[in-house]
Amino acid sequence: MGQLILCLVIVFGLQMIPTQSEAGWLFHATKKAAARKIMVRGFSKKMNPKARFGKGYYFSKSPTTALKEKPGANAIVVTRGSKMLTKNALSTKHWSTAKLKKFSGDRDLRGKIHKGVIGPKLGKEIGRKAGRQRRPVLYRSARDRNGSNLFIPPSVYQKHPRIVRPQKVVSYGR
Repeated sequence: MGQLILCLVIVFGLQMIPTQSEAGWLFHATKKAAARKIMVRGFSKKMNPKARFGKGYYFSKSPTTALKEKPGANAIVVTRGSKMLTKNALSTKHWSTAKLKKFSGDRDLRGKIHKGVIGPKLGKEIGRKAGRQRRPVLYRSARDRNGSNLFIPPSVYQKHPRIVRPQKVVSYGR
């Protein structure tokens, strides 16, 4: 029943937002109150250190992936990403084990990658290194097999606050 409702919400409630095929659009799922604050003040500096890549800003390349990543969300902030964002991103989606080992400095990846999805320990190490290099990270969604997400380290967002520009909020559900 829950999947049917989610499907109906996606089909009928999100028609007005761009799809992943339209380049440059990114989606951030959150609560309605937080979405309104983002539209007024921009993204908060308050971040969750327990998130997969550590503290940073998280976006999805499609609205359905955003909803799957944040199940309690009842709004999506539709943002426009700059060209610099995707051009400079580290795309870990198709990295070999050897490349992941080299980038992370971790020789033993057992238990850190499951079916191509980077786990939290390895993710935090990649997030730290990406932050030092001031580069966003494009990675495979853990909750949507075909989805992609983007992690923007705080160092990147602080240097380029207009790297993602909130355009509108789409509410649904409660």
